[in-house]
Amino acid sequence: MEKLGKEMVGPCCGLPLAILVLGGLLITKHTLRDWQRVYENINWYLARGRGHGQQQSVNDVLAFSYHDLPYQFKQCFLYFANFPEDFEIEAEKLYQFWLAEGIISQDERAEEETMMDVAERYLAELAQRCMVQVNVKETAGGFKNCRLHDLMRDLCISKAKDENFTKVIDSRHERRVTELYASSNTARRVSVYLETNGTNFPVACSEYNHIRSAFFYAIDCKGDFLQHMKSHLGSFKLLRVLDLQGFHYPDELPKAIGDLIHLRYLSLSYSQFKKLPSSLGKLIFLETLDLEADTTLEIPNVIWKLGRLNHLYLPSNFLTQDGAKLRLDGLSELETLVNFNTSLCDVKDLERLTNLRKLRAAIKDNLDDLPNIIKYISFTQNHLRRSSLSISCPQFCSDAELSLLRTLLGCHRLYKLSIRGHIAKLPEYYHFSSSIAKIAFKASALSEDPMATLEKLPKLSSLTLYDSTYIGEEMVCLTKGFPRLLYLKLWGLSNLETWRIGEGAMPKLTRLVIAHCGKLEMLPDGLKFITTLQKLNVRWMPDGFKNRLRAADGEGEDFYKVRHVPDIKLD
Repeated sequence: MEKLGKEMVGPCCGLPLAILVLGGLLITKHTLRDWQRVYENINWYLARGRGHGQQQSVNDVLAFSYHDLPYQFKQCFLYFANFPEDFEIEAEKLYQFWLAEGIISQDERAEEETMMDVAERYLAELAQRCMVQVNVKETAGGFKNCRLHDLMRDLCISKAKDENFTKVIDSRHERRVTELYASSNTARRVSVYLETNGTNFPVACSEYNHIRSAFFYAIDCKGDFLQHMKSHLGSFKLLRVLDLQGFHYPDELPKAIGDLIHLRYLSLSYSQFKKLPSSLGKLIFLETLDLEADTTLEIPNVIWKLGRLNHLYLPSNFLTQDGAKLRLDGLSELETLVNFNTSLCDVKDLERLTNLRKLRAAIKDNLDDLPNIIKYISFTQNHLRRSSLSISCPQFCSDAELSLLRTLLGCHRLYKLSIRGHIAKLPEYYHFSSSIAKIAFKASALSEDPMATLEKLPKLSSLTLYDSTYIGEEMVCLTKGFPRLLYLKLWGLSNLETWRIGEGAMPKLTRLVIAHCGKLEMLPDGLKFITTLQKLNVRWMPDGFKNRLRAADGEGEDFYKVRHVPDIKLD
């Protein structure tokens, strides 16, 4: 194996990516015969490309990694050709694209798995083979986003063209770049980058019946493209995926959207739609509905009719056309629910969402709905894996309110908690569930140092203290405190004068933000022991504080504390 490995690594020409890809391929081969087969095939590929120089040899190694993929993995890899260069794709959305097109089979699912779990396994396989670069969620596990290396993207585009997999139309320039992606008009996917004043519909009528997925990127488009699109939209009879990104000038999503009865995925992310048509309720096969638009969106009260919906992303701000709360009681298959706001949705509908795996909810103005939220999060008979809760209310001060807070903190499925409002006293650390990984407090007005409690939480990875959350003058982080903390933000602690960090505290901290702490005299000396710190951002602090940290024109007297930090910003 060692001899074969040395022979095979030669054609990689020292290129790290090619070596990684080869290693990723060989890690799936466990016998000498498997390695010999790879070696023999590489030689065959290289023989075909001989005489074209080093770059051709590297491309051949990368191409072999593609040809070694099982068929369904090839489809998953080619799907990356739909996205712009240097585009970071959210892993969760990529899974939903694959599922909407039926690339991943139900037969692949194990007993306790969801189809999203299967899709994550597929991405893990591509990552292990070094064909896709992934960012891992440091605390939650799984993948956050992914992208292709430039050379891998070239391979992806080349194979997508060979397979007639997708067609890209870049109308931002004078010519179409279809020759890079498709050789005919029968590609089942189209990805369109709209021109600045985009009004013309760039897809030929002859292609409508072939298209299964359509991606429209309108980031720089200032024309009202959707007005021109209305007359064409209903013609995409077989469309399964429709992704409308970055539309900044639309009013209402065309009513013809309701004619796309085969649609499985619909996204309006990063767009500014103001109104949705009631025809949305006709999309009975829809599996993913992403309404995270950038404006207040008017939604018809028809979403409850979409009985096959698995993933629903509501806008941060919306209202219903009938003025009533948004009904969700018909969504028994729902697995993901984001931006569930108890002032806009009926909390009692949660009882019927027994298949929910992920919940991100918000409570505003009062705590009347909090007991029902706690009941749902704590209910052992549902499938909920992780929940995130944002609470904005005047206070947690009375005995009843503090008792409710302690009950909430003990929910073992609570992963992320944000509270805005006065907290009379922070509960003791043993009231906190060990599953809590992210906490943000704002305007809590705590008189006792919260670090004494929070530093004992075993899985806390992110902590943000905003706007006089702590009104004391001294803050202390003891040795061995915050064992898993990665991110810390102190913002607007206007009374804080002294901060001390013991040696051995926060051993994994990678990013620190300090802002608007006008009385803080200096950074704690203990920062010099946190060797993992990669980024320090100091914003809107007194000039004297920042001057103590400057390295240019002679070192500031505190620079030795952060000399090891590679990225320091003083704004």
